[in-house]
Amino acid sequence: MNEANAKSSKLIGKGSALIRAAFGVVLFTSFQYFAQVIFYNLGFDGVRNEGLFNFSYGILVSVLLLIYIRITKKPGEGNLIYRDKMNIPQWVLVVIIGLGMLAWVSLYFDLAHYISELMPKVKQSVSEYQTHVGRSSETKQFVIPKWDHVLYVLGVTLAIPLVEELAFRGLVLGELRKQFSPAVSIIMSGLFFGVLHVQPVQVIYAVFCGVILGAVYYCCDSIWASFTIHAIFNFMGSGVSQMMKSGLIGVGEKGKNAIYTGMTYIEFIMLLPSIFALTFLFVLHNKKKAEANAKEEVEVANEQA
Repeated sequence: MNEANAKSSKLIGKGSALIRAAFGVVLFTSFQYFAQVIFYNLGFDGVRNEGLFNFSYGILVSVLLLIYIRITKKPGEGNLIYRDKMNIPQWVLVVIIGLGMLAWVSLYFDLAHYISELMPKVKQSVSEYQTHVGRSSETKQFVIPKWDHVLYVLGVTLAIPLVEELAFRGLVLGELRKQFSPAVSIIMSGLFFGVLHVQPVQVIYAVFCGVILGAVYYCCDSIWASFTIHAIFNFMGSGVSQMMKSGLIGVGEKGKNAIYTGMTYIEFIMLLPSIFALTFLFVLHNKKKAEANAKEEVEVANEQA
């Protein structure tokens, strides 16, 4: 009977954690909608001021999420968001993983483009994705203020990675880790992260990125680790391109080609090293965990002596 009760209690605990994680996603999307309502009610244009929206939405929703996490924290409960201090080797590995992740996604898109030539539905999905991520496709470039381009770059590089890491690696993964194993929690949070991107082509690579970000967060026990990778990914994937298209970086066509070529070389140089870097992060994490357990055992032994 006790064993049955224990299994039932465990099942209820897992279900509760899953519900809380799902609620975290709902809360995140609700805060997004709230930010949009404020933005448009203030009379801003979603196309002309997309940079202002990205930046302000990221900051506003980050603050709202932190307030929610703070007021729902129970007495004696550990922190939902881990912010351990990282050492230099960890920072180096994180940067390598960030550049490598970008290369893996680039390979994915190369494959998607190849498949799209054979399958019309895939081609349509790829085309929809390109339209979706292309800034200023609905308006002429000159009508967008230069300061908004600056905010756009800051938004996609800093504000959006911050809010998404707080939501998915902090709130969602944090709730799942209370009841599920690290591996299951990381995969489930990655699925939540990917599905929320909606666009089919984007969902697939977003799930992959979500799992990588979750794994790095778990290994480093620091939201700054996954945030750094996310920021590198967004900056190299969208920020640099936007800076050149908007004229924030004054280079000619040859200069643009040189920058894109250089970025491509950097990414693919880090392709294989990123796998070793992620593996080494796991090794460092297990070593740190073993040392902590050994220290705890010594302390218990000293107390009993």
